[in-house]
Amino acid sequence: MPNRPSIAEELFAKIMSHDGHANPVAFLRAMVNSQPPTVESEFLDFKSASLNGATISDNDIKKTWSEALAGFATTGGGVLIWGVDARKPQGATVDQASGFNLVLDPDGLKSRLQQLHHQATDPPIPGVKIESFPDPAENGHGFVVCYVPESDYKPHRSEASGKRWIMRVGDSFVDVPPSVLRN
Repeated sequence: MPNRPSIAEELFAKIMSHDGHANPVAFLRAMVNSQPPTVESEFLDFKSASLNGATISDNDIKKTWSEALAGFATTGGGVLIWGVDARKPQGATVDQASGFNLVLDPDGLKSRLQQLHHQATDPPIPGVKIESFPDPAENGHGFVVCYVPESDYKPHRSEASGKRWIMRVGDSFVDVPPSVLRN
């Protein structure tokens, strides 16, 4: 692993220690509609985990997970939070945490992400951490928080997204330009 400070690792540690909140669920809930807004960035991404009351498809989970792993590991690392909806408000240029689409089975999604991890990218990414946080106030629905470190073995190819080479730029996962791949 690169031996330099990581904003993503610091954020993951704050969530785990629930920095100033009663528990990690309270920390995650406080990110939504916060002032100033919590925005997606090169090291933070939010994903809805349900759609109209149903779990998102396994193919969507595979694609999202594969892109996030490859993109964050190829750049400076990142935190992926499942269960938070992020949108661009009118006039904004970056997605911000604006609502909840909770994970219906946080422990189940954590287990599925762990199963997919070794085959999601080429090469696989060491040091990934995945934590689930059921919310007792929401019948156990909740969040899954994933830390992806910057990799020594970059660039990484997303195996479930058309075998594309992915990187994180701003609040998006994008294809790695050929000139970067040549380096």
